Amino acid sequence: MWSWYTPCAVRYHSWESFFRIFTVHLWLLICASIFVLSALMFIIARISQEPMQYFRTLITCLFTIIGLMVGTTVSSPKGLPLRLFFFSVVCYFISISTVFQAWLTSFLTDPGEGSKIDNMEELLNSSLRFGYVPILEGYFTEGPDLLEQQIHEKRVLCMYLNECAAWVGKYRNFSFIYTQLLEKYQRSKSTFQQNTDKSLLCKIEDGDFLPITYGFSMLRDNPLLPFVNDIMLKIVESGLFLKWKDKSFEVEKIRAKRFIIPSLAAEYCSLGMQHMQPAFYFLFLGSGVAGVLFILEMSSLIYLKMQ
Repeated sequence: MWSWYTPCAVRYHSWESFFRIFTVHLWLLICASIFVLSALMFIIARISQEPMQYFRTLITCLFTIIGLMVGTTVSSPKGLPLRLFFFSVVCYFISISTVFQAWLTSFLTDPGEGSKIDNMEELLNSSLRFGYVPILEGYFTEGPDLLEQQIHEKRVLCMYLNECAAWVGKYRNFSFIYTQLLEKYQRSKSTFQQNTDKSLLCKIEDGDFLPITYGFSMLRDNPLLPFVNDIMLKIVESGLFLKWKDKSFEVEKIRAKRFIIPSLAAEYCSLGMQHMQPAFYFLFLGSGVAGVLFILEMSSLIYLKMQ
Protein backbone atom coordinates (compact mmCIF):
# COMPACT_ATOMS: atom_id res chain seq x y z
CA MET A 1 0.00 0.00 0.00
CA TRP A 2 1.30 3.42 -0.99
CA SER A 3 0.69 5.71 2.00
CA TRP A 4 1.63 9.16 3.22
CA TYR A 5 4.51 9.27 5.71
CA THR A 6 5.51 12.22 7.88
CA PRO A 7 8.22 12.79 10.53
CA CYS A 8 7.57 10.97 13.79
CA ALA A 9 7.30 12.81 17.07
CA VAL A 10 10.60 13.51 18.82
CA ARG A 11 11.00 12.58 22.47
CA TYR A 12 11.61 15.43 24.86
CA HIS A 13 14.80 15.59 26.89
CA SER A 14 14.41 15.09 30.62
CA TRP A 15 15.80 18.53 31.43
CA GLU A 16 13.08 20.13 29.29
CA SER A 17 10.46 18.73 31.67
CA PHE A 18 11.28 21.46 34.18
CA PHE A 19 9.94 24.14 31.83
CA ARG A 20 7.06 22.20 30.25
CA ILE A 21 4.98 22.04 33.43
CA PHE A 22 3.79 25.64 33.11
CA THR A 23 3.51 27.88 30.10
CA VAL A 24 5.88 30.77 29.55
CA HIS A 25 3.23 33.29 30.56
CA LEU A 26 2.55 31.42 33.80
CA TRP A 27 6.27 31.25 34.63
CA LEU A 28 6.51 35.01 34.11
CA LEU A 29 3.43 35.52 36.27
CA ILE A 30 4.92 33.43 39.10
CA CYS A 31 8.18 35.39 38.93
CA ALA A 32 6.27 38.68 38.93
CA SER A 33 4.16 37.54 41.89
CA ILE A 34 7.33 37.08 43.97
CA PHE A 35 8.20 40.76 43.63
CA VAL A 36 4.60 41.87 44.12
CA LEU A 37 4.24 39.79 47.29
CA SER A 38 7.56 41.11 48.57
CA ALA A 39 6.36 44.67 48.07
CA LEU A 40 3.05 43.92 49.81
CA MET A 41 4.86 42.35 52.76
CA PHE A 42 7.10 45.39 53.01
CA ILE A 43 4.10 47.75 52.98
CA ILE A 44 2.14 45.70 55.57
CA ALA A 45 5.17 45.54 57.86
CA ARG A 46 5.65 49.30 57.54
CA ILE A 47 2.07 50.26 58.38
CA SER A 48 1.65 47.61 61.08
CA GLN A 49 1.56 48.70 64.72
CA GLU A 50 3.56 45.69 65.89
CA PRO A 51 7.35 46.10 66.28
CA MET A 52 8.70 44.08 63.33
CA GLN A 53 12.10 45.44 62.46
CA TYR A 54 13.01 42.19 60.65
CA PHE A 55 10.43 42.64 57.86
CA ARG A 56 10.93 46.38 57.36
CA THR A 57 13.55 46.02 54.62
CA LEU A 58 12.61 45.15 51.07
CA ILE A 59 15.48 42.69 50.58
CA THR A 60 14.44 40.75 53.70
CA CYS A 61 10.86 40.54 52.45
CA LEU A 62 12.11 39.27 49.09
CA PHE A 63 14.18 36.51 50.71
CA THR A 64 11.24 35.61 52.95
CA ILE A 65 8.90 35.20 49.98
CA ILE A 66 11.49 33.07 48.18
CA GLY A 67 11.87 30.98 51.33
CA LEU A 68 8.11 30.43 51.46
CA MET A 69 8.13 29.46 47.79
CA VAL A 70 10.82 26.78 48.21
CA GLY A 71 9.35 25.55 51.51
CA THR A 72 12.14 26.53 53.88
CA THR A 73 11.77 27.85 57.43
CA VAL A 74 11.36 31.61 57.81
CA SER A 75 10.97 33.91 60.78
CA SER A 76 7.51 33.95 62.32
CA PRO A 77 5.65 37.23 61.75
CA LYS A 78 3.87 39.20 64.43
CA GLY A 79 0.55 40.90 64.15
CA LEU A 80 -2.72 39.69 62.66
CA PRO A 81 -2.44 41.45 59.26
CA LEU A 82 1.00 40.04 58.50
CA ARG A 83 0.06 36.57 59.73
CA LEU A 84 -3.00 36.50 57.48
CA PHE A 85 -0.81 37.62 54.62
CA PHE A 86 1.68 34.85 55.44
CA PHE A 87 -1.10 32.26 55.49
CA SER A 88 -2.40 33.31 52.07
CA VAL A 89 1.12 33.27 50.60
CA VAL A 90 1.78 29.79 52.02
CA CYS A 91 -1.48 28.47 50.52
CA TYR A 92 -0.59 30.07 47.18
CA PHE A 93 2.85 28.46 47.00
CA ILE A 94 1.62 25.09 48.29
CA SER A 95 -0.91 24.89 45.46
CA ILE A 96 1.78 25.74 42.91
CA SER A 97 4.28 23.31 44.46
CA THR A 98 1.76 20.45 44.50
CA VAL A 99 1.00 20.79 40.81
CA PHE A 100 4.66 21.33 39.96
CA GLN A 101 5.95 18.28 41.85
CA ALA A 102 3.22 15.98 40.54
CA TRP A 103 3.85 16.81 36.89
CA LEU A 104 7.63 17.06 37.29
CA THR A 105 7.85 13.48 38.58
CA SER A 106 5.78 12.24 35.65
CA PHE A 107 7.80 14.18 33.08
CA LEU A 108 11.17 13.11 34.51
CA THR A 109 10.29 9.40 34.41
CA ASP A 110 8.60 9.65 30.99
CA PRO A 111 9.36 12.93 29.18
CA GLY A 112 6.86 12.11 26.45
CA GLU A 113 6.96 13.11 22.82
CA GLY A 114 6.29 16.24 20.85
CA SER A 115 3.38 16.73 18.51
CA LYS A 116 3.21 15.09 15.10
CA ILE A 117 0.92 15.06 12.10
CA ASP A 118 -1.89 12.52 12.56
CA ASN A 119 -4.19 12.97 9.54
CA MET A 120 -4.39 14.44 6.06
CA GLU A 121 -6.06 17.64 7.25
CA GLU A 122 -3.12 18.45 9.52
CA LEU A 123 -0.73 17.53 6.72
CA LEU A 124 -2.41 19.91 4.28
CA ASN A 125 -2.37 22.72 6.86
CA SER A 126 1.32 22.19 7.65
CA SER A 127 4.31 23.76 5.94
CA LEU A 128 5.67 20.42 4.73
CA ARG A 129 6.13 19.80 1.04
CA PHE A 130 4.65 16.71 -0.65
CA GLY A 131 6.86 14.19 -2.37
CA TYR A 132 6.13 11.13 -4.46
CA VAL A 133 7.73 9.06 -7.19
CA PRO A 134 7.24 10.18 -10.82
CA ILE A 135 5.02 7.18 -11.65
CA LEU A 136 2.36 8.66 -9.34
CA GLU A 137 2.36 12.03 -11.08
CA GLY A 138 -0.72 11.06 -13.09
CA TYR A 139 -2.80 10.81 -9.91
CA PHE A 140 -2.10 14.43 -8.98
CA THR A 141 -2.85 16.27 -12.20
CA GLU A 142 -4.42 19.66 -11.72
CA GLY A 143 -8.16 19.30 -11.54
CA PRO A 144 -11.25 20.47 -9.68
CA ASP A 145 -10.34 18.52 -6.54
CA LEU A 146 -8.96 20.92 -3.90
CA LEU A 147 -6.86 18.18 -2.30
CA GLU A 148 -5.16 17.36 -5.58
CA GLN A 149 -4.50 21.04 -6.26
CA GLN A 150 -2.86 21.62 -2.88
CA ILE A 151 -0.65 18.57 -3.23
CA HIS A 152 0.21 19.36 -6.85
CA GLU A 153 1.22 22.95 -6.02
CA LYS A 154 3.69 21.87 -3.33
CA ARG A 155 4.84 18.64 -4.96
CA VAL A 156 8.43 17.44 -5.15
CA LEU A 157 9.21 14.46 -7.38
CA CYS A 158 11.30 11.84 -5.56
CA MET A 159 13.75 10.33 -8.00
CA TYR A 160 15.35 8.34 -5.18
CA LEU A 161 13.11 7.09 -2.39
CA ASN A 162 15.94 6.74 0.12
CA GLU A 163 16.89 10.40 -0.24
CA CYS A 164 13.29 11.48 0.26
CA ALA A 165 13.01 9.22 3.31
CA ALA A 166 16.15 10.86 4.71
CA TRP A 167 14.58 14.29 4.32
CA VAL A 168 11.47 13.11 6.16
CA GLY A 169 13.20 11.26 9.00
CA LYS A 170 16.29 13.36 9.62
CA TYR A 171 15.47 16.89 8.47
CA ARG A 172 11.74 16.72 9.37
CA ASN A 173 10.64 19.22 6.72
CA PHE A 174 9.15 16.87 4.16
CA SER A 175 6.36 14.32 3.63
CA PHE A 176 6.12 11.72 0.92
CA ILE A 177 4.31 8.64 -0.32
CA TYR A 178 6.05 5.44 0.74
CA THR A 179 5.19 1.78 1.11
CA GLN A 180 4.95 -0.04 4.42
CA LEU A 181 7.06 -2.88 3.08
CA LEU A 182 9.95 -0.57 2.19
CA GLU A 183 9.63 1.27 5.51
CA LYS A 184 9.96 -1.99 7.46
CA TYR A 185 12.84 -3.05 5.25
CA GLN A 186 14.72 0.20 5.89
CA ARG A 187 13.96 -0.07 9.60
CA SER A 188 15.42 -3.57 9.71
CA LYS A 189 18.63 -2.17 8.19
CA SER A 190 18.66 0.70 10.74
CA THR A 191 18.65 3.22 7.90
CA PHE A 192 16.09 5.59 9.41
CA GLN A 193 16.02 4.54 13.01
CA GLN A 194 15.90 6.04 16.46
CA ASN A 195 17.81 4.64 19.43
CA THR A 196 14.97 2.20 19.96
CA ASP A 197 13.02 0.02 17.55
CA LYS A 198 10.84 2.98 16.57
CA SER A 199 11.14 4.36 13.07
CA LEU A 200 11.71 7.99 12.16
CA LEU A 201 8.92 7.73 9.58
CA CYS A 202 5.30 7.64 10.73
CA LYS A 203 2.30 6.71 8.62
CA ILE A 204 -0.68 9.00 9.14
CA GLU A 205 -4.08 7.52 9.95
CA ASP A 206 -6.05 8.31 6.79
CA GLY A 207 -3.00 8.47 4.56
CA ASP A 208 -3.55 5.32 2.48
CA PHE A 209 -3.26 6.38 -1.13
CA LEU A 210 -2.94 3.46 -3.55
CA PRO A 211 -2.94 -0.32 -3.01
CA ILE A 212 -0.08 -2.42 -4.31
CA THR A 213 -0.74 -5.75 -6.01
CA TYR A 214 1.92 -8.47 -6.03
CA GLY A 215 1.88 -10.92 -8.94
CA PHE A 216 3.81 -13.61 -10.76
CA SER A 217 4.13 -13.14 -14.52
CA MET A 218 3.55 -16.12 -16.82
CA LEU A 219 2.46 -16.67 -20.41
CA ARG A 220 -1.28 -16.76 -20.92
CA ASP A 221 -1.35 -20.23 -22.51
CA ASN A 222 1.18 -21.79 -20.17
CA PRO A 223 -0.15 -25.22 -19.06
CA LEU A 224 1.37 -24.71 -15.59
CA LEU A 225 -0.65 -21.53 -14.94
CA PRO A 226 -3.47 -23.27 -12.95
CA PHE A 227 -0.94 -25.09 -10.79
CA VAL A 228 1.04 -21.90 -10.12
CA ASN A 229 -2.15 -20.02 -9.22
CA ASP A 230 -3.14 -22.79 -6.82
CA ILE A 231 0.30 -22.83 -5.18
CA MET A 232 0.41 -19.04 -4.81
CA LEU A 233 -3.09 -19.03 -3.32
CA LYS A 234 -2.07 -21.63 -0.74
CA ILE A 235 1.11 -19.69 0.08
CA VAL A 236 -0.86 -16.53 0.78
CA GLU A 237 -3.69 -18.21 2.70
CA SER A 238 -1.31 -20.24 4.86
CA GLY A 239 0.62 -17.13 5.90
CA LEU A 240 3.91 -18.24 4.35
CA PHE A 241 4.24 -15.00 2.42
CA LEU A 242 4.04 -12.93 5.61
CA LYS A 243 6.44 -15.30 7.35
CA TRP A 244 8.95 -14.98 4.51
CA LYS A 245 8.74 -11.19 4.74
CA ASP A 246 9.35 -11.23 8.49
CA LYS A 247 12.27 -13.62 8.05
CA SER A 248 13.79 -11.36 5.41
CA PHE A 249 13.60 -8.43 7.85
CA GLU A 250 15.34 -10.50 10.53
CA VAL A 251 18.08 -11.44 8.07
CA GLU A 252 18.64 -7.76 7.27
CA LYS A 253 18.89 -6.98 11.00
CA ILE A 254 21.58 -9.63 11.37
CA ARG A 255 23.45 -8.34 8.33
CA ALA A 256 23.30 -4.80 9.70
CA LYS A 257 24.57 -6.12 13.07
CA ARG A 258 21.73 -4.34 14.74
CA PHE A 259 20.71 -5.45 18.21
CA ILE A 260 18.24 -3.57 20.36
CA ILE A 261 19.78 -2.64 23.72
CA PRO A 262 17.29 -1.62 26.42
CA SER A 263 17.58 2.10 27.11
CA LEU A 264 15.68 4.89 28.80
CA ALA A 265 14.23 5.88 25.45
CA ALA A 266 12.41 2.57 25.00
CA GLU A 267 8.66 2.69 24.87
CA TYR A 268 8.16 0.06 27.58
CA CYS A 269 10.77 -0.59 30.25
CA SER A 270 11.01 -1.11 34.00
CA LEU A 271 11.34 2.06 36.03
CA GLY A 272 14.53 2.22 38.06
CA MET A 273 17.05 4.60 39.55
CA GLN A 274 18.25 5.52 36.06
CA HIS A 275 14.94 7.22 35.39
CA MET A 276 15.35 9.33 38.52
CA GLN A 277 18.74 10.75 37.55
CA PRO A 278 17.20 14.02 36.25
CA ALA A 279 15.28 14.32 39.53
CA PHE A 280 18.54 14.15 41.49
CA TYR A 281 20.09 16.71 39.15
CA PHE A 282 17.28 19.14 39.94
CA LEU A 283 17.57 18.26 43.64
CA PHE A 284 21.24 19.20 43.69
CA LEU A 285 20.50 22.32 41.67
CA GLY A 286 17.77 23.36 44.10
CA SER A 287 20.01 22.66 47.09
CA GLY A 288 22.73 24.79 45.56
CA VAL A 289 20.34 27.68 44.91
CA ALA A 290 18.95 27.38 48.44
CA GLY A 291 22.48 27.45 49.84
CA VAL A 292 23.35 30.58 47.88
CA LEU A 293 20.15 32.29 49.03
CA PHE A 294 20.88 31.30 52.63
CA ILE A 295 24.35 32.83 52.44
CA LEU A 296 22.95 36.01 50.91
CA GLU A 297 20.27 36.25 53.59
CA MET A 298 22.76 35.77 56.41
CA SER A 299 25.07 38.31 54.83
CA SER A 300 22.24 40.83 54.60
CA LEU A 301 21.36 40.27 58.27
CA ILE A 302 24.96 40.78 59.33
CA TYR A 303 25.13 43.90 57.20
CA LEU A 304 21.93 45.28 58.76
CA LYS A 305 23.22 44.65 62.28
CA MET A 306 26.42 46.48 61.50
CA GLN A 307 24.50 49.57 60.41
